[in-house]
Amino acid sequence: MSRYFDQIQHIRLTILTNQQLGVALGELKALLGSQVDMPVSDLLQQVEDVEANYQLMKDYLLKGVKDQQQTKVYNQLLAKLFRLTQDIEMRLLTQTNGIFAQSCHHSRHTDLQTDDIKSHLEGFVQDLAILSLETSTVKEEKKQLIYEAHQRYMNMLFETLLVSPQWNDGMRDFMTDILLSPTIDGNNAQLMISAIMLSCMNVFDANKFYALKDVYLRTLDVHLRQRALVGWVFSMPSYKQGEHDILGIGDAVGELIKDEHVQRDLLELQMQVFYCKNTERDYKAIEQDILPNIMKNNNFQITRFGLIEKEEDSLEDILNPGAADQRTEELEAAINKIIDLQKKGTDIYFGGFAQMKRFPFFNELSNWFVPFYAEHPGLKHVRSSELSWKILHVLYEEGPFCDSDEYSFALGLSHVLQNLPPGVRELLGDPDAIGHRVSEIEKNSPTYIRRMYLQDLYRFFRINPERMQLVNPFDYEDEKIHNPYFFTNSLLASLPESIFMELEKFLMKQKLYQYVTPICKTLEQTDDPEQMIIAGYLAMQSGKYARALQWFRSALGKQPDSLQALKGIALTSFNTKDFESAEKAYQQLARLKPDNLRYRLSLSISQINNGHEDTGVSGLYKLNYEYPDDLNVMRALAWGLMTIYKNEQADAIYQKLLDVEKPMQMDYLNAGYCKWFLGQHSESIHLFKSFVAETGSEDSRGRIDSEFRKDRNIFDLNHISSTERKIIIDLVCE
Repeated sequence: MSRYFDQIQHIRLTILTNQQLGVALGELKALLGSQVDMPVSDLLQQVEDVEANYQLMKDYLLKGVKDQQQTKVYNQLLAKLFRLTQDIEMRLLTQTNGIFAQSCHHSRHTDLQTDDIKSHLEGFVQDLAILSLETSTVKEEKKQLIYEAHQRYMNMLFETLLVSPQWNDGMRDFMTDILLSPTIDGNNAQLMISAIMLSCMNVFDANKFYALKDVYLRTLDVHLRQRALVGWVFSMPSYKQGEHDILGIGDAVGELIKDEHVQRDLLELQMQVFYCKNTERDYKAIEQDILPNIMKNNNFQITRFGLIEKEEDSLEDILNPGAADQRTEELEAAINKIIDLQKKGTDIYFGGFAQMKRFPFFNELSNWFVPFYAEHPGLKHVRSSELSWKILHVLYEEGPFCDSDEYSFALGLSHVLQNLPPGVRELLGDPDAIGHRVSEIEKNSPTYIRRMYLQDLYRFFRINPERMQLVNPFDYEDEKIHNPYFFTNSLLASLPESIFMELEKFLMKQKLYQYVTPICKTLEQTDDPEQMIIAGYLAMQSGKYARALQWFRSALGKQPDSLQALKGIALTSFNTKDFESAEKAYQQLARLKPDNLRYRLSLSISQINNGHEDTGVSGLYKLNYEYPDDLNVMRALAWGLMTIYKNEQADAIYQKLLDVEKPMQMDYLNAGYCKWFLGQHSESIHLFKSFVAETGSEDSRGRIDSEFRKDRNIFDLNHISSTERKIIIDLVCE
């Protein structure tokens, strides 16, 4: 079946890029003729209608009739043929793709009848309004029945929208109006936006795209606006247009991005997408660096009976009265660090909630995208508990979780509450128990709302078992039709250079260097020193040091006081072993920033490598006096001492470095050199073996030989012959 989709892609390019109507007609008819297992007679008839109209155009031309509307009509036929191509792809998906096939099956008795949709959506709001006036004892039961019936309809509508064929202009206008209507429930509108986005991402439909764009521009509901923003951006095609913009998408987007507010929205959204892409990397850092401190300092212990509170250690209060305060400070510092990461955009809860998506609730496709509301029929058993209901209210009002995680948390309550100690159950009823509470102002900010929605999407596309059957908005591939790295899309090429510059700086700060190059704006012709510096760092990351040096020097010519340009020159020179240039650059940096330890340390190391050993070591002595506990200063000083034959003093420093809790691999190697130069060969060989063991290298000879070659200068200074080096290597590898 994949070959059919490849053929459709080829036909699409024929229509949009080459804009060859006759060729595309022939290819499309051939494709439909090969579909013996799929009903396509209606589609074939529509293709033949386009062909008949095109034949009329050709006949007029042969008769010598000058048609002033020729180009317009030709492009209209191309656009119609494109929509037919998309309908063919959607029908193929409903036959071959699990999610689309299932959705098509569930919605087979439903059609996008405008009156029916309007009646259901408005009727739900009206039913609840009427019910609120009742005082009967069966009110709650009626309310539950209303929500259950409506949820079934919304599930079906979601899947109907997902597999819907290309919309005509009337359907586009109706959907836009109903989504903007104040007479329908906001949660329903948001859910429909997600369905339209998924449909348009997988099979592009210009009218669905326009509906998403128009809702984004016109709605006053900030939640709906942010979903619509994500929707039209993720749906934006990256097809290469030919001579004419036959779908009008280029003109529409070009006009849209003239607005400064839209520009900022796009920039923030792109940054947040990258935060999502880094979720698992960031969570791993939290798990390894921060959570151990939290667990070490908490006052509960996990047993096979559940959580129990620890008894206070009275003896410790006597022997170490400040220990409790210290633990509290460490715990608060760790928690605050997590909160700061969350505020910057890091998805700190993904790892914890990733395992909580196995509830039957998430078997329903629409439930991955529905905004959290406590009356959801899937939470019926949770609402039966007064404590659970109280927690649900706190989650909704002040919780720091995305909708998907709120549902996970709520669904897990009934399984967890009964096993918790009474004290913990009481604690969970306190709003402070959820940790970082989100203020109403923050919770209603566009940035926060958009971040939470992206986290919902990330969970679906990372965890859902059938996620591979859909276009993933978090997978960046250069050749993909819908590219989540949307700033590379030619449709956004007219964004101001300042916006691209901000994204470039963000990516550099995040060390996402591979993503900077595709959006660098005409670097070869740039006259902007900031852009030159970015280009220099990119070249350095690619190992193109000569080119990097050119960029940094050009930038310094434009901005003589640029620390970033000077730093780039220093780093590039150091990496290319041009220690004379490195020394000069670090001298300037140290003069400009005399309190910067890194600049002063690098200056001394550059001086040592540039043949100014005495000057370099003198600077390191001063740094060691000012920063006696800094291990990097100690390492540099020990190495410098070996270059001026003060190996006994260097040996004393290496002993201190090896006595720390976790020495660096290179400490074993360099300490081994020092022992060697002192004539203590057995000790040096032992240290070299420890170095090889620490590196985990299976080729111990190759690894130690490689290091010896790199450090040939230190051997020459200490009069170690190549023969002696070979003998030592043999002894190390015995």
